[in-house]
Amino acid sequence: MTWRVLAVLILFLPWLAQAAGLGELRLTSKLGQPLKGEIPVVAIKSGEDLFSARIASFEDYAKVGLTLRPGVAGAKLEVVTVKGKPVILIKGTQTVNEPAVDLLVELRWAGGHVFRTYRVLLDRPGV
Repeated sequence: MTWRVLAVLILFLPWLAQAAGLGELRLTSKLGQPLKGEIPVVAIKSGEDLFSARIASFEDYAKVGLTLRPGVAGAKLEVVTVKGKPVILIKGTQTVNEPAVDLLVELRWAGGHVFRTYRVLLDRPGV
């Protein structure tokens, strides 16, 4: 095996180990409302279907240099199936009163976990 082939394998090894990933956030809430939206679960390997999702902990936020805001901290995440595909539903319990917040989502499955950060920009109602 040449060093070039080995280098390519090393670069792609972490990607090959992941059984799932998170797609783009589709936000349906506005500023002054509880956070609401959905995130598709993507790049699923065959046989990986036991998922759970949550907002990351205060410690996880701190590790990546982000602040967990009150409107985000109480949000509940639920993995459901929509048209045969897993989707994370986000349902906030408190209003979000800041126009921009960071959402750090952790997806877990039997073989591992992945984090993804989303910068959430909220429009005023009526915009």
